[in-house]
Amino acid sequence: MAARPATPATHPTPDALQAFGQGQLDGAADAVAKHLDSCAACCREVAAMSGDSFVDRLRAAHSDSSTPAPAQAPTGVSRGPGPATPDAPLDLPPELRNHPQYEVVRELGRGGMGVVYLATNKLMQRAEVLKVMNKALLDQSGASDRFLREIRAAAKLNHPNIATGYAALQEGELLVFAMEHVEGQDLAKVVKARKRLPVMHACHYARQVALGLQHAYENGTVHRDIKPQN
Repeated sequence: MAARPATPATHPTPDALQAFGQGQLDGAADAVAKHLDSCAACCREVAAMSGDSFVDRLRAAHSDSSTPAPAQAPTGVSRGPGPATPDAPLDLPPELRNHPQYEVVRELGRGGMGVVYLATNKLMQRAEVLKVMNKALLDQSGASDRFLREIRAAAKLNHPNIATGYAALQEGELLVFAMEHVEGQDLAKVVKARKRLPVMHACHYARQVALGLQHAYENGTVHRDIKPQN
């Protein structure tokens, strides 16, 4: 059978593409976004108008679960290893002070369940994050079980937009969860530094969050503390 000639696609006007790239297109935005999914030429045109190749990368991401970061990091976001703080936290649990496998570099944050540290895995020579259960919770009924459930739930997840769980350590009464360290600043600090994010960057970050949450949901896990700091 002879193949029919392809029907030429109707492309959005240059004005519509420019408005879409600037986040100013309202009613027809969905139609333009759908067109960009399959039209490399219009993607390049929008990217050229915006001075950024983000749309090209967004189009490529539709065939990949991992969304690449913008070519230029937002102000205040670290893209490479930064200088480590030489002094370990003063209130570091004694079980971690002279640990044979980990050297704690600094504290990253505190939450309801515990404290999070940046540490160096001595054997593997890489930065990792250690989440340590708060000792004040050890006497509370069910606290250790909840922390252990969190570790086991995280162990089921394997996704580019979720920090990977490496190992669980039992050091005396101390329960430690070793995870992937993602270099950079959290989204809350980025927004605070830049005030209002460009529409395409905001969509870029939100899409990564949505992909990670969808993977967690499909594996029976619900994240109960969604916020830019996390």
